[in-house]
Amino acid sequence: MIDLGGMEKGEVLDLIWERLAWPPREGREFCWLWTGSYSGTGQPALPVAVGGKRMYLAPARVVYELDTGVELGRQYLKRNCGNQACVNPAHGYIAPGKGRGASKRREQQATAHE
Repeated sequence: MIDLGGMEKGEVLDLIWERLAWPPREGREFCWLWTGSYSGTGQPALPVAVGGKRMYLAPARVVYELDTGVELGRQYLKRNCGNQACVNPAHGYIAPGKGRGASKRREQQATAHE
């Protein structure tokens, strides 16, 4: 399961819930839009302090793992809605491949062979 840095699941979910666009549209078919911090690569990022050090959690991954019970590890989580700001676990799916960056590598390889 994703390392929550010693925080309880409920604490992390509260932090995520506070950073969603309000009011969130009810229903799992709608995007739950992240309004918090973003990483340098444009991905939603939840800053948490662990032992005096700052670390960043990917809110979509946290919510997906807690909702589904599926441990992602290094697998790449994609969104079927195509919205990078969406953290709705119903919109997430595990991309085929060998982990993070695999789909990008496949795209680069396909482009190189054209």
